[in-house]
This record gives sequence, structure tokens and C-alpha cells, in this order.
Amino acid sequence: LYCVNLMEAVNGELYSCQREAGHKEAFAAPGARVLLVDDNAVNLKVAAGLLEPYQLQIDTAAGGEECLKLLKERPKYHLVFLDHRMPGMNGVETLRQIRKLGGRYYEELPVIAFTANALKETKEMFRQEGFQGFISKPVDVGELEEKLSQYIPEELKVRTIAEDTPEQELKLLIDGIDTETALKQWKGKTKRYIEVLEVFYQDGKNKLPRLKEYMNQKDYQSYRIEAHALKGAAGGIGATCLSAMAKEQEEAAGEKDTKRLKASQAVFWDAYERQIKEIGAALGIEEKEEKKKEEELEAIGFEEAERYVKRIQNFLEVYEDEEAKALAFELSKYQLPYYIEGFAANLIDKLSWLDYNGAKILLENRRRATNEENIIHR
Repeated sequence: LYCVNLMEAVNGELYSCQREAGHKEAFAAPGARVLLVDDNAVNLKVAAGLLEPYQLQIDTAAGGEECLKLLKERPKYHLVFLDHRMPGMNGVETLRQIRKLGGRYYEELPVIAFTANALKETKEMFRQEGFQGFISKPVDVGELEEKLSQYIPEELKVRTIAEDTPEQELKLLIDGIDTETALKQWKGKTKRYIEVLEVFYQDGKNKLPRLKEYMNQKDYQSYRIEAHALKGAAGGIGATCLSAMAKEQEEAAGEKDTKRLKASQAVFWDAYERQIKEIGAALGIEEKEEKKKEEELEAIGFEEAERYVKRIQNFLEVYEDEEAKALAFELSKYQLPYYIEGFAANLIDKLSWLDYNGAKILLENRRRATNEENIIHR
């Protein structure tokens, strides 16, 4: 049955989580470059959020092919976090290709696996394949910091005294989600946690139809990979029951046990759909989307819109990704000229999903096309 509420609610009281003020030793490494590789947008958002306090330069890749492309084209990375199970080229295959690129950098680059299967035999497999370690999903902050401390060069670390100031209490009750436990993972950072919930909501609206289509096509391998990704993502937001259901589906699909799949998939799909709706309702997402459609947006001209796009590109070129995302959010509030509207919408969408590399490619292709057009006209 669908887990209506895994949290212990007393007399309908809403959960709250607040940290005590204090100090602790910490470090930042603004000169360190880290690459996150995962096909699941929720997992990328979670990992990027957990890494935020360390002020790292972070790039993201949605799969093995994109990972290899960035490693060959971008300045050298100091550490790579690589998801184990991905469609197409999985984590193990990706690492093998990295090591084959040749040269000391690719041979010695520290690569840490993200995995939801931290079994004894899996640990040994990672070691034999040449990973420098692994981190279990849902990601634990302690494990993450341990790997950063171990592999980020000491000369790039800046020792700091981080003050733990309590954030505003989170008063949020979502059926099926243990927000209290999830916030402990996030060290009480409510804003980041809510951002991840929003990504889970948007991602789920796309992933659920895809899961059903894979099952209709009897594509058990793709179904297993999607269920595996959902298992980790659901665990990361505190949706323990949904995560357990996804694990059951993953195992059944891996064994191509159609009887076992059919016995529970309808309940699983229903639970996933309900969880998406519960998040949307709790955060008021659908209401906000409808309100946004109804609002009359202020119109700006082509030159003003172009200035926004140019500033976004400038920020991305110097790896000021958060500033670029903030500008994109500002741009989304305007009614744009029809001949830039589609491009801007695509750019804003990529930045909102933390696809900074995709945004850079989009801008570069547009600049190349514009240059070619100017040459033709001259």
C-alpha cells in the first residue's frame, strides 16, 4: 500500500528543524574544479547543493559521453564524482574510457563512484576497476567531506571558521516524506532542500510516463536504470517508502521477473504520481505556475534581452554559474520579442536544471550562427 505518511506526526503538528548556533572548523577551495556526473537531475541538484559550502568550481554532466567531452575540453579537474548506473555508458565503462585517454592526468585523476548498492562485492568491484572510492546514496555529508578533504590538494584549501547560524524553521508536512530526517542531511539548509523538492517534482512529471513506456515496450534494462535512479533520488529527499518501492522494481526488472513486476508496479506508479502531487501541493508549485500564466508580463525590447543574454554568457565563461542562473531567473519575468523567446526559454530551462555546460554550448552555437550570418550579409 502507498505509504500515506512515514513521519511521526503528533496531533497534526508540522515538522520543524532548527540547528543550534555554534562554530566548527571548515575549509573552502574556490580554486578547485569538480565534475559531477549523473543522469538524474535530482541527484545532480542534491550533490551540487551539498558541495555549495566549499565554494568549488562545479561542472555537471548528464552521462558518460558528456563527461568524457568535458574532461577533454575543459581545464583540468581535481576530482570527479561519477554515478555508477546510467543509461548508455555506465560509470564503470566511463572510467575505463577516462583511463584510456592517455597521459598522467587521466591515469591519476581521482574518480569517486556514486552508488545505491554499497554491498561488499560492489565495493571490491569499484576498487578493482580503479575508482578511488565510493559514496553511498542518499549522499551523506560526512562521506562527501571526507573525499573532498582527501583528494582536493592542500594548497587549494582555505581554512575557515564556519558559523552555524540557525535558518528559518521549516514548517512543512508532506505525505510520504520524512522532512525532519532529510533536513539533517542538509544541515538544516531549508532553501536548498526545497529547491531539490522542486526539481524532484519537475523531473517526476517527465520520468513517470517514461517508466510506463519502458514497461509497455518490455525494455527491462531501461526500466531498471530509471527505477535505480529514482531509488536514490527519493531517498535523498526523505521519501523512504517510494525509494523502497523503486528498489523492488529495480530488482525485479534486473531479473526480468514479469510476475513480480506486475504484482507491484501499479501500486508503485500510483505512489510515484501521488508523491509528485503531494510535493506540488505542499510547495504551491501548481498554483504558482497557474498564477504566472495569468500575470501580464512586462515586455522588453530585443536590445535589452540581448544584454541579459550577453551578461549570462559572460558569467558562464568565468564559471560564475549562480550569477548566471539568477540573471536567467530575472529574464524569465519579462515578455520577450518572439524572435528571441524560444532561444531564451531554452537557455533559462538549462540553467534552472543546472545544465551549465548545455547552456554554454547553446550560447556558443548561437554566437557561431550569428557570426556566419554576418559574414554572409557582408
